[in-house]
Amino acid sequence: MLLSPACGFWVVGACAWLLTDRTAATAWWDRAARLTPVGQLGVLVVVLLLIAASGVLAEQLARGALPVLQGYWPRALSPLRKRLVARQWKRKETWDEQWAELYAQIDEAAQTEEDGTAAVDPGLLDQLLVHEQRLTEIPGHRGQVMPTRLGNVLRAGGTRVHDKYGLDAVRCWPTLWLLLPETTRTEVAGARTELDSVAVWWTWTVLLTAWTVLTPWALLLALGSSALARTALIASAVRYADLVGAVFDVHRGLLYEALGRPRPATPQDEITAGRELTAALLRGPALAQPPLTDGGRPTGLR
Repeated sequence: MLLSPACGFWVVGACAWLLTDRTAATAWWDRAARLTPVGQLGVLVVVLLLIAASGVLAEQLARGALPVLQGYWPRALSPLRKRLVARQWKRKETWDEQWAELYAQIDEAAQTEEDGTAAVDPGLLDQLLVHEQRLTEIPGHRGQVMPTRLGNVLRAGGTRVHDKYGLDAVRCWPTLWLLLPETTRTEVAGARTELDSVAVWWTWTVLLTAWTVLTPWALLLALGSSALARTALIASAVRYADLVGAVFDVHRGLLYEALGRPRPATPQDEITAGRELTAALLRGPALAQPPLTDGGRPTGLR
C-alpha cells in the first residue's frame, strides 16, 4: 500500500502543502508527535484507511475512464469524434503511401542486388518495419477507426481477427476463453491486468491536478506523469491486442470443436466459416446467419 499510486498521490499533496504553508504543516506534525502512542496509532490507521479508500475509488474511476480514452463518447461529442476519426484515417492513408514507397525502393534495391550492383539499405528495412507496426495499430476500414490511438490499437486487434478468420473477436471471446489452456489464460489475464493497472496509474496522474490549488508545480508534475502513463498505456494495449490475436491464431479451432462445427477445410473457407460460427454463437445454430455490425465488420476489443 505504501508503494501504491494512491500513497504517492497523498505524498505529493503533503509536499505541496508543506511548500505552500510550512508553518501550518509543521504545527500539525508537532501536534501529532505529542499524541499518545494510542493516538498516533489511530492517526496512522485513519491515514491508511484514507489511502485504501482512495485507491478503490481510483480503480472505479479508471474503469469508466478506459472507454473514454478509447473514444466511446456521448453523442454530444459526435462532431469532435468525426474530426478526430478523419484525422486518424488521414494519418493511416499517409502511412500506407509511405509504406508503398519504401516497399518499392526495397524491391528495386533487392533486384539490383542480385546483379551485384547495389544492396538493400538496412535503414529502409527499419523504416518499413516501423510503418508496418503503425498500420497494425489502426483498423483497415474507415468505419472501424476510433478517434484516439488507444481505441484504434484495441479495435484493430479485433478487426484483424475478423479479416483473417471471419470471427467476431468480441462475440467469440467469452466462449473461447472457457476453452483455453490454463497457461494461455494466465498470460492473457496478466496482460489485461497490466492494461487496467496502467489505466489506474493514468487516472491518478489526472487527479494530481487537484493539488494545483496549493502549488502550480503540481500541474507540471501531472502533465509529465500523464504523458508517461499514456505511453505505458499504449504499450500495454499493443501487448494485450497482440496476445488476443495470437490466441485466435493458435486456438480458434477449439471453437469449432466445442460447438460441433466442421473446421474450415482450406484457408479460403476460413472467413465464411468464421462468420457462420459467430452467427451460431449470437443467434443459435438454427438461425445462424452472418451478423452485420458497423458495415459488416466487428466492433473490436475493449
